[in-house]
Amino acid sequence: MRIAIQILSGPTMDKDFVLEVDPGQKAAIGRAPDCELQVLATGLSRRHCEFEATPDGRCLIRDLKSANGTIVSGKRVVQSAVPEHTELSW
Repeated sequence: MRIAIQILSGPTMDKDFVLEVDPGQKAAIGRAPDCELQVLATGLSRRHCEFEATPDGRCLIRDLKSANGTIVSGKRVVQSAVPEHTELSW
């Protein structure tokens, strides 16, 4: 599964990232160098959240007990499905 991410604010604003996640696999986002996508942004925890590609083709996002939480379409979530063109924030 190809996950395209565009940063809309902060020091990496207007930067685009692409994650390739195989079904059943996960990819972490955060400030830590061991994350699959390292983003050096204020408000983002070292290991903030992760995307998971499910075997049935869905994309899930899971908060990794981050300090500021993970927001999907304006609602704070622990885990959520992520439809195309969904706005995420932290």
